[in-house]
Amino acid sequence: MSLPPPMVKYDAFGSDVPLAEPSWYQNLNSPYYNRSHLEWREKIRQFFEKEVEPIVDDWDKQAVLNNHAKCKEYIQLMYRKSAEYGILAGVVGAPWPSRYTDAPAPANYDYFHELINVDEGTRCGGGIAWALMGGLGIGLPPLINFGMPMDQGKCDRVIRECLNGTKIICLCITEPGAGSDVSNLACTAKDSGDGYFIVDGNKKWITNGIYADYFTVAVRTGDKNSAHKGLSMILVERTMPGVTTTKMDCTGVWPSGTTYIEFDNVKVPKSNIIGQVGGGFKQIMYNFNHERWLLAAQACRMARICVEDSLSFARSRRTFGKFLIEHQAIQHKIGEMATKVEALHAWLENITFQMNTMKKSEQNVKLGGHIAMLKLASSRTAEFCASNAMQVFGGAGYTRGGKGVRVERIYREVKAYAIPGGSEEIMLNLAAGQFNFVTRRAPDIKDQYIKKLTMELKQLKSRL
Repeated sequence: MSLPPPMVKYDAFGSDVPLAEPSWYQNLNSPYYNRSHLEWREKIRQFFEKEVEPIVDDWDKQAVLNNHAKCKEYIQLMYRKSAEYGILAGVVGAPWPSRYTDAPAPANYDYFHELINVDEGTRCGGGIAWALMGGLGIGLPPLINFGMPMDQGKCDRVIRECLNGTKIICLCITEPGAGSDVSNLACTAKDSGDGYFIVDGNKKWITNGIYADYFTVAVRTGDKNSAHKGLSMILVERTMPGVTTTKMDCTGVWPSGTTYIEFDNVKVPKSNIIGQVGGGFKQIMYNFNHERWLLAAQACRMARICVEDSLSFARSRRTFGKFLIEHQAIQHKIGEMATKVEALHAWLENITFQMNTMKKSEQNVKLGGHIAMLKLASSRTAEFCASNAMQVFGGAGYTRGGKGVRVERIYREVKAYAIPGGSEEIMLNLAAGQFNFVTRRAPDIKDQYIKKLTMELKQLKSRL
């Protein structure tokens, strides 16, 4: 019989506002973290406080003003600095990609290091997290996990360029006519017969697309009726003629550069196929668990920010002769927010522990439904906390800038967690299917009539 993991607690870290940090930051026992995690946490927090927080507000402003030049300057600068800190290598899953980066790995690197990276990186808001980790965290893993067998040298070079911060990559799956319905993607890659595929089609709502040098693209290499069996993944390069990117005006996550992409007769070498032709659907599904886990971790921190900022504001704001926090209604509102956040983070840590103790193949078999429900819970918790924090702040939360700046930003970003990566409705359907909710179906009287009419039609045809 194996012993349970030892419980360890460390000195309090970060904000002194109650419940503003995860429980293991609060001098509470945890079985998940060690000294390596503490050192990594200190390094990540230092980076974001020193390098990112001073430019967040202006980055957000320039993005909504569509000042693409300034935003590109910001994202390229932060990519380079992130690479110097070793942060970029910490968002593409475990193990540490030491083959492709000179950045030193934290001792015994695991998914809890990545969780710390994502959690700390979202303290500045979802748009910044998506700008620095969004495209890379979902666009690069297919290359790392499946490679480009016909040109592994190029594949290795692309991975290194992205991890050292000199190039930017994005994942292109969603289309104007197909999002969660992956098997019906319409973007095509037709064999030209001379060693190339000709890529035609559109991709929509692509994170980092406006800034990307490389595009990991889901394409249909089979015929139009081939469904999921006809999908492949291919690497498209910005320098290839026929690639057009247009920034989309969205509700939130402005610094991330949400993009509409057009591929018009783009000539791509066959050697740019990722994995095998026809293996795209498997690669997309393989990628989804990690993507949804990343989104859940981000949404959890965003919800926690709402708790932290609401309590800080309520302690200083005076109404009717007393501090706002003295009103029982406000205490209850913040208490309910914190309850949901603490429960969500505990679930997030449990899923992270499962990922740590399973091979990727086992994760894909066992965790799809669990991560789907985690993502659902995270987006709903973030939305609940953002809405209630806005009520606590009142006009100060409705105004950009000032004490409510983070709450206002999160309030317009929460839907970016409820829809992308699989909408809440799709997550529920996925979980129901993964857990086999329906074990048998009641007979439908319509089926009997259809069967009877089919037989009668067949008999009539035989008489003609």
